[in-house]
Amino acid sequence: MSQPQQAPDGPGAAPGAPGAGQNAAGESTQKLQETKEQVEEVIDLMKANEEKLRERDQKLSELGEKTDELKSAASHFETSAEKLNNKPLEPTSSGDDDRS
Repeated sequence: MSQPQQAPDGPGAAPGAPGAGQNAAGESTQKLQETKEQVEEVIDLMKANEEKLRERDQKLSELGEKTDELKSAASHFETSAEKLNNKPLEPTSSGDDDRS
């Protein structure tokens, strides 16, 4: 029995055989296209991450502003509370406030 013959441009084709370079060029082109697609995917991911970072930065900035406002309000509250605590109690003028 004889062995089946391979096409001249198949994987076992001799480098100088007709059509051998076409297959290698086709594989190379396909790999190049796959690589380009992967690069595009990575670029898209990087752009999405960059946008998320900008949004995060904006939120952190807003949170910092709110923190400063709360700190100021707390300081004002503390000052007011100390003034009220140190202020002597004034007796009530009416005796109707008997809570015993």
